[in-house]
Amino acid sequence: MALSRSSSSLTRTEVRSLRVAELKDELAARGLDTTGLKKDLLDRLLNDLSNITPSASASASAKYIQNYARKASKEPQQKSTGKPAKLVDMIDPTILYVLRYHGMQHHPSATASCGLILYNSETEKIVWSGAQFYSAGESAQEAEMKGLSSVLNHLSKVGIKKLIIQGHAKGSTANQLQGHFGVKSKHLQMLHQGIEDIMRTLEECETWGVAMDQVAKEHNLAKKSLENRNSKGFDLFQIEDEDESSNSENVSSGISSLGDMCTDEAERGLDPVEDYSQEGIRQNTEQDNLVSLPSFAPDKKYVLRFDGGSRGNPGTAGAGMVLFDSESGLEVWAAFQYLDETTNNVAEYSALLYGLQFASAMGITQLVAEGDSTLVVKQVTGEFAVKKEHLKPLRQSVRALADRFDYFSINYIPRAENFRADQLANVAMDEKFSMGLEVLEYIEEADDVSFQSRSQHHNIDGVNDIKASSHELQSLECPSTLGLGNHYENELPIPEADISERQLSPHRTYVLKFGGNAKGQSAAGCAAILLDDISNEEIWNGMYYINDQQGSQFIAGYTGLIIGLRKALSMGAKRLIVVGSTDFVVNQMAGKWKVKSEVIKPYHMHAKYLCDNYFEDIDFEFAKENGGGELRTLCNEAMESQKSRLQGFLPS
Repeated sequence: MALSRSSSSLTRTEVRSLRVAELKDELAARGLDTTGLKKDLLDRLLNDLSNITPSASASASAKYIQNYARKASKEPQQKSTGKPAKLVDMIDPTILYVLRYHGMQHHPSATASCGLILYNSETEKIVWSGAQFYSAGESAQEAEMKGLSSVLNHLSKVGIKKLIIQGHAKGSTANQLQGHFGVKSKHLQMLHQGIEDIMRTLEECETWGVAMDQVAKEHNLAKKSLENRNSKGFDLFQIEDEDESSNSENVSSGISSLGDMCTDEAERGLDPVEDYSQEGIRQNTEQDNLVSLPSFAPDKKYVLRFDGGSRGNPGTAGAGMVLFDSESGLEVWAAFQYLDETTNNVAEYSALLYGLQFASAMGITQLVAEGDSTLVVKQVTGEFAVKKEHLKPLRQSVRALADRFDYFSINYIPRAENFRADQLANVAMDEKFSMGLEVLEYIEEADDVSFQSRSQHHNIDGVNDIKASSHELQSLECPSTLGLGNHYENELPIPEADISERQLSPHRTYVLKFGGNAKGQSAAGCAAILLDDISNEEIWNGMYYINDQQGSQFIAGYTGLIIGLRKALSMGAKRLIVVGSTDFVVNQMAGKWKVKSEVIKPYHMHAKYLCDNYFEDIDFEFAKENGGGELRTLCNEAMESQKSRLQGFLPS
């Protein structure tokens, strides 16, 4: 194949591989219209190419096509020198890559393995594959995180800039990386944080949950690694690391292909999905792991893409929803819902309703909805009349939800541009499973909006109403004793918060920082600060002087916590990250330490009662320098001045 192939000799398939930005630049250079969808741009360019002469391809405006032709016609750069090919020579930083992973654990031998494959998204060919074996009692999830950490660390070194990480949608690792689950284990927290740190260094990086059959090859890699009790493919990383640090000779390459690790499974006719279930790999998908949610800026515009489908009409159905940041274009949230049996149109409406419900619950105020259902889009905008009776309440529900946003629009997009939502809907249908909408189980809306709430035990064509309780939650009486006499003998000498004029969203997460200090046993001071988790803006702060013969640092810490909890509750907050500078209080509230002191018990029981009965989600963290100088300053000021400053509290 000649290297000097002209642009006019490119095949239609090769030209279609050019990116939209390159197409627009090429069309602009040729003086052609650059507006429209990718298909229109390609057709315009192809028609123009069919009419040009070979000499025209030498112009500066044809560089994109010339470069593509040069790449397509090059012979492989690898030479048969007996030395392994370096991964860095195979990486093009302008190309988007896909890294898929899957971990397995063999319980009897306490071993685990993770199989990983790197794909070129343009050619869909495998760039690298490998499996890492662990023999120190790692779980399947730990194997996945360790494998991902090792591979991501190396890929960032060899120049990859754009990456999509895909794992099994039911797996804990995929859901933790997407922010659906929190990470409870301290060891896994370190691995999770390391992975996120590497992801932030890339120009583009997203994490997706996919169906099991999409990670079947990675599953077979991990299975083969467990059987042979060895790793494969990772020694390539070691070779390149040695090259970077010294001039030592390369050892034999460990780069593997699917031929030697997956062919055996195919020849034996094993079904990778059935093998997966037989292994009994423990995937922790319990809803009580949902301890963290993504944060959304209320002043930013987001794009909701939705899609629903059914296999049969009616038939097995699923809905897929994904939110994008309109500025960066990055995916910030994704979910899918299994709908049992229903029609395609109901599935499309359900996807839109779930997406709107989640966006509203997260405090988003500016939203653009995009879907590939002409019927749904035009019925919502009023261009089409709703003739089917079972669709009328769905359309009404969408309009009611849309009215909650300061800005809302809904647009039709071609199916090719809605591939992510379509993929999620198919995951729901394939797996007969739902993920990403757990938060809606704890949210009840304040009006009579109908919202489709399905489970695998319900089979309905319409929607179930979720009655409103966000209004009820905000209007709850701020608890003073509220029956707390059963929990301790004497009422605590702590002032009560008044109902605040400023009300916070019960669906967003806020940060409460508290601390306390004491001077001997004569007097103590405490303080609390309430912050917005997104903007870090200070919402409220206060200090309190404790004039008590039993005053101590521990009582001061608990008093600061209770004051902060009461204030947050009076403002309508239901989700808190509580950060304390007194490890004694934090560990007792987290259940790690027992409460032995009879003096401390009433304070602990009161704080615990508030957390358990009036907050939906609350996490405790210890930070020695909690709140910086401001918290310490407030505590010291309270002790020195022997005065309290608690705006919004009833007089003590």
